[in-house]
Order: sequence, then C-alpha cells, then structure tokens
Amino acid sequence: MLSKWLLHPLTCDLDINDPRTTELHWQIIQQKLVLRRIYQEWYLLIAAHLPPGSQPVIELGSGGGFLRGYIPGLFTSDIFFYSLPSVVLDG
Repeated sequence: MLSKWLLHPLTCDLDINDPRTTELHWQIIQQKLVLRRIYQEWYLLIAAHLPPGSQPVIELGSGGGFLRGYIPGLFTSDIFFYSLPSVVLDG
C-alpha cells in the first residue's frame, strides 16, 4: 500500500522492470532540483574515492542515474536495454 503511494504519477502504471520506468526515473531526477543535487553530492563523493589513473570503471545497475557526467569514460550497465546504459548484462 505505501509503495503505491510513493510512486511518481508518471510511473505508477508501469512495472518496475519496464525499461520505460527507468527512463522516466531519469527524467524525474533531472527535473527535480533537490533530488538532482542529492545525486550530484553522492556522485562527487564516489568520483573522489576512485583510484587515480585511466583504468576503466563500470557502474553496475546504472538505472536512471547520471554518474557518467562525473567519471570520464564510465561504462554504465543495466540488465535490460534502453537508451542510457553502455552495456546490457546479467550476472
């Protein structure tokens, strides 16, 4: 019951595993300043704690995030195809 109440109106009729839901999550994060700033703060912390060098970095389960903007050359991934991930994989 509570989980339905917390859903965004744009995604309430979509399955959580529907790629359209993930793309809508990305759009929602981009539009909500406070939420975007929370992600930015988290992403800056992640980027600051990566070892120096040019080794490849992969984000597992990138979802609707935008970490790629903070880590040059980042490979993003998810378990299904949609427009955001670089790689589709399933463990």
